[in-house]
Amino acid sequence: LIERIRENDTPLSPLHATLLALGIHEDTGSLTFSATTYRDARALAWVMEPEHGVNLDVVSQFLSHPLNEAQRNLLDELINSSRFEEVAGHTVVLTCADAIGFSDELSALASRLRDFYEADALFLVVNLGDIIQVVARSTTDDVNVGAITGELGGGGHARAAAAPIHGGGSAQA
Repeated sequence: LIERIRENDTPLSPLHATLLALGIHEDTGSLTFSATTYRDARALAWVMEPEHGVNLDVVSQFLSHPLNEAQRNLLDELINSSRFEEVAGHTVVLTCADAIGFSDELSALASRLRDFYEADALFLVVNLGDIIQVVARSTTDDVNVGAITGELGGGGHARAAAAPIHGGGSAQA
């Protein structure tokens, strides 16, 4: 996206620059994930140029994901329901919970679980009532969670993706 913005000389507001910087940080683990490329670093460097006005205080606030009480409770439930599967030689963690009305960020929970278990991939399935949200993380190029969630109508990147499944029901099913 940033490459297209640059090619088209599209003006960038400080808000847009800040959101783009946040997205790059989140998608690349602040440029530390092994799938990070020079293109990611170049895009972040361009967005951070002074004329774009990135608000680093906002970036910092959103990158440190302290969990609130509801997130901690749901994290405990997800840990307790976690199961491990071997798929094509890779360890995959599957975990699910019902959290009707939960409105906080799920991606922070998925990232924490991925780091906690050190598995090749993680699939977090949470029934929010109106939808079932699937959030997936991978630590290897061999498990493309973006392609998997794409089959569920969602998408994302090879190592971080999500899919909303409409129709409700139980995440335990």
